[in-house]
This record gives sequence, C-alpha cells and structure tokens, in this order.
Amino acid sequence: MWIQLLLLVAILVQTLATVYALKLVHATKYNAIWILFIIGFSALSVERIIQLLVFAGHPIPRLFMADVGFVVSICLSIGVMYAHKLFKYIDRLNYQRQLWNRRMLSTTLRTEEKARSSFSKELHDGLGPLLSSAKMSLSALQRDEEDPSRREMLTNTTYLIEEAIRSIREISNNLSPHVLADFGLARGI
Repeated sequence: MWIQLLLLVAILVQTLATVYALKLVHATKYNAIWILFIIGFSALSVERIIQLLVFAGHPIPRLFMADVGFVVSICLSIGVMYAHKLFKYIDRLNYQRQLWNRRMLSTTLRTEEKARSSFSKELHDGLGPLLSSAKMSLSALQRDEEDPSRREMLTNTTYLIEEAIRSIREISNNLSPHVLADFGLARGI
C-alpha cells in the first residue's frame, strides 16, 4: 500500500516537473534543455506507472521497462550537460546588461557635465559682463551725483550689482567641470 502511494506521489511530482519545464521552454532560448527534461520527466512518469501496474499484478515485458529507463537516463543526462550552456547564456546576458548600464551612466554623466559647462559659460560670459557694465555706469553716475540721497541709492545699487557678480562667479565656478582644474588637461582627458 505504501509503495503504491509513493509511486502515485512520484507520478504527480514528475508530472508537475514536466508542466514546469513546458513553461520554461517558452521563457528561455535554450529550448533543447527543457525539451529533454520534459521527455525525461514524462518517461519517468511512464516508468512509475509501469511500476505501479507491475505491483498491481499486470505483466509488463522487461525489455519495455529497460527502454523507458534508458530514455530517462539519456534525456536527463544530456539535459544536465546542456544546462551549462544555459548558465553561459545567462552570464553573457548579465555582462551585456552591465555594459549597457555603464554606457548609460557614462552618457548621463557626460550630458550633465556638458549642461553644467554650458550653463556656467552662459552665466559667466553673458550675464557677468552685463552686470559689470551696469556697475561701471552706476559708478560713473555716482561720481557725478551731488545729491547725497541719490548718491546713497547709487552706492546701494552698486553694492547689489557687486553681490550679483560675486554670486554669478560662485555659481559659475560651482557648475564648471573641476576635472580640468583639479587634474589638468592631460589627466582630465
């Protein structure tokens, strides 16, 4: 009775393994591995059914049982030997994914560096000279102005422009790539 129950459990487990291997055929490119496992597990199920029939008293030719056992051994052995190709394929996919991630990171960093450099250059070369010109004009007006309240207003405005220039210089320096300043042109490249 226990042997029959164990044979039925083995048949059920091997059938589930066959169904799972069928699902894996569609999920991987190495279909041959899973097809061999499907055939092997199916043959194992057939072998357990034959053993169950033999235990129940049905006569089964010994040659047929040997054939089924041979098919099981060959399919599972070749499937296991082919499994290393599946692992190599997975390793190759992981390596390609790592290369792609590195390229994406490198591209992102270069794009950010270009954007920062461009923005820094625009601040330094565009807005900086305009504020410097405005400061020089205010300084000229301040020298000519006789009214103390207007002179104070011009002094405050000049001070604000100086602060704006200093702030733009700091922002420009913070945005510019420091690789050249830190390492020099040869090492930076």
